[in-house]
Amino acid sequence: ENEEIYSRFMSSLPPNATIGVLPTASGVPEESAAASAATLRRYAASRTVRVIDISIKNPERASDPGYVKQIEECQGLWFTGGDQSRIVATFLPDSGPTRAYFAMQKAALGGVIGGTSAGAAMMSDPMIIGGSSEDALSGKFRAGAGDSGFDVGRGMGFFPFGLTDQHFLRRGRFGRLIVALERTGLTR
Repeated sequence: ENEEIYSRFMSSLPPNATIGVLPTASGVPEESAAASAATLRRYAASRTVRVIDISIKNPERASDPGYVKQIEECQGLWFTGGDQSRIVATFLPDSGPTRAYFAMQKAALGGVIGGTSAGAAMMSDPMIIGGSSEDALSGKFRAGAGDSGFDVGRGMGFFPFGLTDQHFLRRGRFGRLIVALERTGLTR
C-alpha cells in the first residue's frame, strides 16, 4: 500500500546511490532494520541498501567516526518506525548535536531522507512526541518524560515547513495534529 512512497523516494536518488537504514526509533532495532531494508531492496533496483546500526542499545555510535562515515557515504537515509523521541535523544542529546546528526543534515541537502511512522514524525521541528487525539483535545498533556498524554517537543528539523504526523486514518490523529499546530503557533 506504500508503493507510491517507496517509488518516489527511489526516483529522487541516482541509480548507484547508497541508502542507509537507521533503526534508531525501534525497540527491536535488528528486526526493524531487517524488515525495512528488505522492503527498500524491492524498490532499489541497482541502489545499495545497508543498515547503519545506531539504536537505543548503542547511542554512543552517533559520535563514532566509523558510523558517521557510513552516514556520509549515503545519498538516502531511511528511518524505521518506533518512538521518534529515541531518534532525537540519540542524535540530538541534551549535550548537543552529534557528529552523525551533522552528517545527516549534509545528506539531507544533497540527498533524500525518509521514514515510516516515527521515522516520518521526527522530520519536523517541533515534532509531536506522543498522545492520541483524545488526549490532545481533552487537554491531557504530558507533565514529564515517560508520562502518557500529548505533547510536542524538539524534532530533527529535516522538514522545516510545518509539522509531520502519521497514522491519520488507522489511529485517528487529525485532532492531535490540530492541537499541535495550535500549541506551536504554526497555524499563523
